[in-house]
Amino acid sequence: MQSKDLRSLLLKLNNYLVRTLDTATGMGIKRNHYEITIEHLLVALLEDGQGDVPLILRHYGIEAGRVHQACTDNLDDMQTGNPGKPKLSPLLTELLEQAWITSSVHHKETKIRSGALFEVFIASELVISSGLLELFNAIKQEELRSEFYKIVSGSVEDSGAAVEELPVEQAREIPPGGSVLDLYTNNLTAQAKAGKIDPILGRDDEIIQMIEILSRRKKSNPILLGEPGVGKTALVEGLALKIAANEVPEVLKDVQVHALDLGALQAGTSMRGEFEKRMKAVITAVTQSVQPIILFIDEAHTLIGAGAAAGGGDAANLLKPALARGEFRAIAATTYLEYNKYFAKDAALERRFQPIHVAEPEDDKAMLMLRGIKTKYEAYHGIHITDEAIAAAVKLSRRFIAGRQLPDKAVDLLDTSATRVKMSLTSKPPSLELEISRLKSINLEIETLQKDSDLSIGDHAARLQELQTGKQKLETEIKAKEERWSRECELTKQLMELRKKKFSEEGKKAGAALDTQLENLKNQIAGLQGDKPQVFADVTGQTVAEVIEAWTGIPAGNMNRDEMTTLLNLENELRKRVVGQDHAIRQIADVIRGAKVGLKKEEGPIGVFLLVGPSGVGKTELSRAVAEVLFGEERFMVTLNMTEYQNEYNTSRLIGADPGLVGYGEGGALSEPVRRRPYCVVLLDEVEKANPAVKDLFMQVFDRGMLQDADRRNINFSNTIIFMTSNLASEILFEKYHEGLTDPEALLDELRPHLNRYFRPEFLGRVKPIVFLPLAAEVMRQIVQMKLRRVAKRLQDNQKLAVEFDEKVIDEIVALCTRAETGARNVDAIVDRTLAPDISSRLLGFMAEGKSPTKLKVGIDEERELQYEFE
Repeated sequence: MQSKDLRSLLLKLNNYLVRTLDTATGMGIKRNHYEITIEHLLVALLEDGQGDVPLILRHYGIEAGRVHQACTDNLDDMQTGNPGKPKLSPLLTELLEQAWITSSVHHKETKIRSGALFEVFIASELVISSGLLELFNAIKQEELRSEFYKIVSGSVEDSGAAVEELPVEQAREIPPGGSVLDLYTNNLTAQAKAGKIDPILGRDDEIIQMIEILSRRKKSNPILLGEPGVGKTALVEGLALKIAANEVPEVLKDVQVHALDLGALQAGTSMRGEFEKRMKAVITAVTQSVQPIILFIDEAHTLIGAGAAAGGGDAANLLKPALARGEFRAIAATTYLEYNKYFAKDAALERRFQPIHVAEPEDDKAMLMLRGIKTKYEAYHGIHITDEAIAAAVKLSRRFIAGRQLPDKAVDLLDTSATRVKMSLTSKPPSLELEISRLKSINLEIETLQKDSDLSIGDHAARLQELQTGKQKLETEIKAKEERWSRECELTKQLMELRKKKFSEEGKKAGAALDTQLENLKNQIAGLQGDKPQVFADVTGQTVAEVIEAWTGIPAGNMNRDEMTTLLNLENELRKRVVGQDHAIRQIADVIRGAKVGLKKEEGPIGVFLLVGPSGVGKTELSRAVAEVLFGEERFMVTLNMTEYQNEYNTSRLIGADPGLVGYGEGGALSEPVRRRPYCVVLLDEVEKANPAVKDLFMQVFDRGMLQDADRRNINFSNTIIFMTSNLASEILFEKYHEGLTDPEALLDELRPHLNRYFRPEFLGRVKPIVFLPLAAEVMRQIVQMKLRRVAKRLQDNQKLAVEFDEKVIDEIVALCTRAETGARNVDAIVDRTLAPDISSRLLGFMAEGKSPTKLKVGIDEERELQYEFE
């Protein structure tokens, strides 16, 4: 339905139905539903109790409580997760249209009554759930229509009931026996007492700090500041748990913590002043409550301006007087970015709150938090979560999931891993599903080609024979995998049942016999699964790594590599990528290993290196190799070209623009990537060209491993490796090297006077300079061979084309690269600009002719032009 038509329809509702629909919308917002359905509206009508519907139910002897429960059960099954405002469901919209016809034609009303809506609802049996249909069987539809006014006599919707003049404050949005707090807040203390809040561990210091502020005589309003996902809301839930357990000072005993639901508060406030009245009603209810109430305002920055769009003042201005008078206590929560953007500009509001900084927890605390909630997830999913999985969820999520914070990302990772394990017991593994999908594709192709053959269109006999052979082989594989999967499921479920039995009285009596049975079953499963299990009984570290692989694309094997083994083999791994700079690789590896065993100072990055040498000798390539070997992939590298930072004001580009300037809130080119990926390599290319003020900015990073961005957030560089590259004095380096001075340390001594002209002594004192040697012809030959092998591998993998390069081709490329100032970079240029385009154009020509060459030999003619021979 068009929005214009929907507005026209809503204008036809009587005021009573407008208000109950408003209540139903608030209910949908609180439940994070995507649509407002007839069940939402029925619950609102029944909780109000003064309209047509309760009277109709009473007339036919139907218990309103049972209808309410049936509707609530339906609401519990609805999809949740909507952060915004829900829309009217198409079904409810259609029912309202029919209700308008019933109200206007049959009942001669000028507005839609709830009774008319209920009448058309029960007449549409196909849309009624089975639970409600059974309850409504007693209603006689013909009698309801003919005796409508007699049945609903006394309803506030009667024309004589002055519905139009019902005050907003008495719009019957509040459930019977409740208060405005029941509608617009959630009682966290009551939830804690009912066991609906998960245990909160590892945040004792912050909770104690919050209790101290709340216990003060004045300014007893803490505001929790931290990045999204660090657990600000969980801190307040932890306070509610302590209050419920009576583990707080006397001043906070018997206090209730209510979380303000700003979405429900704003829902349906299209009338001017409606939002203000609701907000004032909440404040009045809190201040006048016999039992002291602490109001928790999550995402508190949304208070600034909340309500103004509806024609009223914002919520912050309504709260300030009550907070200033100390009439009630409030806890706010927001991020640093939003705090600086909104709160810091409102000095009157800012001084009402005392900041508590909620940092991302360290690994040990994050693991403690996950152990506290582990049993909840085990009970929900019905599987076991190992401690190895908890450690992996924390450590791997910190390293490989960017832009999110612990413990939130680790919790999501553990939850998804548990879901994957649970699904393995009921759903076919992805590899099997993929083969089944391939079989369907083959069957479809066979069917299509067979039809063409039957119509004598083309000769497909060879292809059909090939497809039939492949089909038979695939069917055999699928059958074997399905049988194995079924057997794995059966044995795994037996294992899980035996585990449950172990902790029962029967299991305790069985003792060693049950242990033997468990061990035999585990051995049987291991023998069946081998190294490729399809069904899992537990969430393990491998499960967690596979989920991260699905999220990020980083191979699970890269994540699970033993760090110590990687460090011990670091030189060998780096030499596979960089040739001819063994001294540089050795020095870098020694520094990194020393940092990992605790030999570096606590502050500062893992290592800071100044790589000096001509262009194309491997400085950037080595940085990329370190990122891949230590952090999993090359994407864990932040590259900054320092030629773009030659002015003093460019420092703002690195840490973010100040408030009021273009780009404010977007993050800095350095600070934001490192904040999102704290485990990374930072490459500062041509660092000598940076402005001195920019270099000074980096000195605090080298010293303390910390950098404060424009939003006053501390960015941690302690898990980064910083490489700076420079081409300074390359001519002198070439000259000395060709004179026979090949020792890297001696060459560095020759270059120091030139380095001192561009870098202050205190800057050089904080970095490790490393000279990169010019590439000799034999080293260049190794590089050319390595890069050509990569080209050959790509062609073999993608085109099934075996490639052979003549030795003369290698000699020619080496000669070109040795003469050029760009060094090994010229190899890439030759491959990208000459070799790849030539091969591509020839392959496309073969494809156009329907040919598929399998071999290629690349040679060189007398004119020193590349020659290509395909077979």
